Amino acid sequence: MIDTTGPRWLKTLELHNFQSHEHTILEFVPGVNVIRGKNSCGKSAIFRAVRFLVYNRPTQFANEALI
Repeated sequence: MIDTTGPRWLKTLELHNFQSHEHTILEFVPGVNVIRGKNSCGKSAIFRAVRFLVYNRPTQFANEALI
């Protein structure tokens, strides 16, 4: 049986051909995770991927759900 009462967090994010990510696997740990890198390396694309995962819509519609 799966415990659905405790906190939930994203453990792994795997991106294939998503924006600037050809094949990227990110593993997150409980607490604070930092994503850093040079300009135009795909940091914002990671956040767009997570938003797409949460809202199941492209970024332009994710903001509408918050209004």
